Amino acid sequence: MTKCRFKRELGFTVVEVLVSMVIFGIVMASLPAVFLTHARINQRMEIKAEAMAAGQQIMDGFRAADPITLPASGVGADQVTIINDHNYVVEPTFCENVNFCKSESNRHIKLRIFNEGEEVAQLETVFTRLK
Repeated sequence: MTKCRFKRELGFTVVEVLVSMVIFGIVMASLPAVFLTHARINQRMEIKAEAMAAGQQIMDGFRAADPITLPASGVGADQVTIINDHNYVVEPTFCENVNFCKSESNRHIKLRIFNEGEEVAQLETVFTRLK
C-alpha cells in the first residue's frame, strides 16, 4: 500500500496572498484622495454658509431702515464682515430689477458676497413699507 506523501494543507497560497495585498494596496492608495476631496468640499460649504450669514447680517441692517431711505438705484458701498476669521465683502445693488421698484416704498436689494475675491453667494429680496 502506498501512502500519499502530501497532505492537503489548509490556508492560502502565496499567489492568493499577493493578489489580496495588491487589491488592499490599491484601495488604501485611493483613500487620501477621497479624504482630500471631502475636506475641500466641506471647506467650500463652510465658506458658503458663512457668506450667507454675512449677507443676512447686512440684509438685517437694511430691513431695519425705511425703504424710502434706501437708494433707488445703483450699487451701494461695499461692506466687510468677518465671520470665523474669514473676511466677506458684501456688495449691495439697489433696484436692479426696476419692476420691483415702481413704488417709492419698495426696494429690490441684491447682495453679492465675496471671499478672497471670489463670489461665493448671492442674496436677493424686495422690501416694502407696510401702511
